Amino acid sequence: MKKSNRFWFILIASIAVVYGALYWIFSGDLQFP
Repeated sequence: MKKSNRFWFILIASIAVVYGALYWIFSGDLQFP
């Protein structure tokens, strides 16, 4: 169980980042400096 903790952490973090990026892109708030 201890070995899989890092795996699940990376998996959840990556999914959160991808979901956040997709939401940020499709929300129409893309404003690059």
